[in-house]
Amino acid sequence: MELDDGFGYALQAGADVAISGPWTANFDVKRVWFDTDASINGGALKSDVNLDPWVVSIGIGRKF
Repeated sequence: MELDDGFGYALQAGADVAISGPWTANFDVKRVWFDTDASINGGALKSDVNLDPWVVSIGIGRKF
């Protein structure tokens, strides 16, 4: 299987929240729209592939 290079768009929203002292919490949500072409067996079978995931992340940080 081979996937071609492609170009996509992303929309992102998030926030950093102070917890206590130097500690912070982070929440982030991304939506990605990406389209590419896939081929199998040297191009014997070809298909359009749409990858549209939601990406959610949560983190904790410390400021120095």
